[in-house]
Amino acid sequence: MHILSKVFVVLVALLSVALVPLVVTQSANQATFKAQAEAAKSELASVNASLQTAQAASARLETDLQVRIKELEGERSAMQSELADKVARVRTLETEVANAQVAQAKFQAGLDLLSSSDKEKVDLVKKLTDQLTDARTKEVQARSELVAAEGELASLNSKYENAVQARRDLEEEVQKLMEAKSQADARGSAPSTPAAPAAALGAASETERVAADRNLVARIIDVRRTEEAIYAEIDAGSSSGVRQGWTLMVGDGSTFVGDLRIIRVDVNRAVGIVELEDASGRGEVRAGQRAVARKGE
Repeated sequence: MHILSKVFVVLVALLSVALVPLVVTQSANQATFKAQAEAAKSELASVNASLQTAQAASARLETDLQVRIKELEGERSAMQSELADKVARVRTLETEVANAQVAQAKFQAGLDLLSSSDKEKVDLVKKLTDQLTDARTKEVQARSELVAAEGELASLNSKYENAVQARRDLEEEVQKLMEAKSQADARGSAPSTPAAPAAALGAASETERVAADRNLVARIIDVRRTEEAIYAEIDAGSSSGVRQGWTLMVGDGSTFVGDLRIIRVDVNRAVGIVELEDASGRGEVRAGQRAVARKGE
């Protein structure tokens, strides 16, 4: 065999050895590439479907936008028409305002003319009006003060009348007490009446009688009875002018009950001996009865 033939055979053998792995690899790659191609086709179909959906949505959105644009254009036209009407109204009002300003200027000029000619009259009227207002204010105040004074006077008159009536009632009671005391004194000075127990009373019964230097009305607040004498305490003392030796008439209303000769004086209290008491006739001296001192007696 020729050398070239041998070389060719060797080359063919080498090529066969080299091509076998390539053929095996190519076979494996073809299966992979086919799977990838199928996956790519499926993905492409999904993308196409999504694209179609997006295109449909875009078409609907575009349609909605066109409808909304038409609506907005209609609203804009209406607003422009309304704005034109308002502008026309404003211009009309401006014209009216200008006319009113002109009329006001004329009226003000007339007022200025009148005010310049009647200024003195206006000042005089204003002055008289102020004086009249001031006079009316003073009159109202005077009337208010008069009403208040009349009310106070009526109250004072009522209090005065009540005091006068109370004084008259007291004078009548005192007069009745004086009459009853005179009768009691007359009966006490009769021969059949026993003398006062001066010896039994001791120093208290020997207190010198003193004429009262003022009129006084007091209340008996306590009565204490002993075998020697009857003692009564009144709610008036030296602060009210009571002095030792005073003789007060004790009365129950207009009934004379007896005399109270003061033997001891405190600041706000005084104690005396009850005299001329007639328990069976005029009644006993009791707490709550009135004791009256007459000036000069």
